[in-house]
Amino acid sequence: MEIVLLCLFVVLSITLATMVLVKSKGARSPPGPRGLPYFGKAFSFPVDSAYLQFSEWARKFGDIFMFSMFGTKVVVLNSPDLIKKAFAGKELALKLSDRPPSFIGHFVGNGYKDILFRRYDELCSKLKSVTLKAMYTARNGNPDFDDMQMAEINDYVRKITNSNGDTNIIAPLQATLCKLIGIMFTGKRLVDDDPVLQAIASFDDVGNELINPAVHLVFKVAPWIRYLPGYYGNLYRKVMASTKTLRNELVYKLKTQPPDDRVSLLSELFKLQTTESWITDDHVLGVIMDLINTSTLTSRGVLSGVLFLLVHHPHMQTKIQQEIDDVIGPKRQPSADDMNKMPYTHACILETLRYQSHLALSATHTNAEEDIEIEGFFIPKGTSVYGNQWHVHHDKRLWTEPWSFRPERFLKEDGSLLPETSDLRHRYFMPFGVGFRSCMGVKTTYSRMFFFVTALLRNNVLLQPTSDSLPSADPMMLTPGTVLQAPEFTCRVVPR
Repeated sequence: MEIVLLCLFVVLSITLATMVLVKSKGARSPPGPRGLPYFGKAFSFPVDSAYLQFSEWARKFGDIFMFSMFGTKVVVLNSPDLIKKAFAGKELALKLSDRPPSFIGHFVGNGYKDILFRRYDELCSKLKSVTLKAMYTARNGNPDFDDMQMAEINDYVRKITNSNGDTNIIAPLQATLCKLIGIMFTGKRLVDDDPVLQAIASFDDVGNELINPAVHLVFKVAPWIRYLPGYYGNLYRKVMASTKTLRNELVYKLKTQPPDDRVSLLSELFKLQTTESWITDDHVLGVIMDLINTSTLTSRGVLSGVLFLLVHHPHMQTKIQQEIDDVIGPKRQPSADDMNKMPYTHACILETLRYQSHLALSATHTNAEEDIEIEGFFIPKGTSVYGNQWHVHHDKRLWTEPWSFRPERFLKEDGSLLPETSDLRHRYFMPFGVGFRSCMGVKTTYSRMFFFVTALLRNNVLLQPTSDSLPSADPMMLTPGTVLQAPEFTCRVVPR
């Protein structure tokens, strides 16, 4: 009896202390949907299409709401100002840049020796900094980098224009994207049977499958499932085998082979290892895995999206082709600088990123140290916090006709591009997240979209298919996942 009374006293004391703390902060818990004890909304939550559910709740509960799943509190921010205050503001950003525990980070990433899944500590900050530096050097220190990229993209264009009739222009895209990341890693073009390219493509396939939110959630809730036969056990074994191959082909072999003059991301990281002893081979492998999955998956989403929308809007192809003729001409290859001289093409790229919002949600941020307050709302420590870019990009309070594809919204009356300092681009537009956890490859994604669009439309027109119907361009119909993808479609690639 005394033990029972003691337990009740402890529970009551904790409850009262929490109430006093909340009251002293002058804060209250955010509104939100209720669920079952402990499980919360876990059994009725659409993991793959969380962005749609979040936007529905945003219309009901407002710019900030909270719910729970498996005992974890989840807060979702639905306005651009709140998202930037939380993830990029001086007061809160450092407190909201951690990661929750993850299956991939722990079991695949060798105990979080990467950037994507590691909590935001000093090592994570340093690893991201040296990786960005190596990426910059690989792009700008190799004089052949852009030419090699364009050669791969032109090969892709030739492949899809050689077929007769309707063709799936997205299916061969994946192989090209793996070759582009191979150029970044090695500083050279890789032939189809190169073991390095095969290792990249293999990890890209199984890694994208594992990182799917619905699949990863199963592993996170029941990590022991990796030992069992069946789908999840087989997937885990494929991932680990692919990881071993990556380590052998891209770390051990490339690090020990005779050095040459090629500048690449990996050559720069290997050089840094001689002066920065904290950069282990596990960290290099973690960077490799992060960049394969984030780079190819994001690029495939945005490229499939822009090509899909161009098939739907042939008059926009005509305007882009006019800019190609005026700025680039028929002979030379496009450069990244050309995009600044082609405002309509640039606006089409920006509007694709807004309209389809491929990265619908900011990666999870978790405050693991202390309770915090956001706009008068009390957020307990350990809460996962999401930025809902999907809702921001389709909020009629911020955008005129948000569900219409209108590149002109990013142009001024004289046809020039809105400056980056404008509210529309600086305040409301956040296709790659904000703050410490924003995407590392923003410049690469923009340049790839530009290169693919100009290479394809320079001599070709994309027409609707003759045998199949073209799926709806409604962004609500995009294929859900970690990065939203255009639905399966075919089209005709016809010479101009």
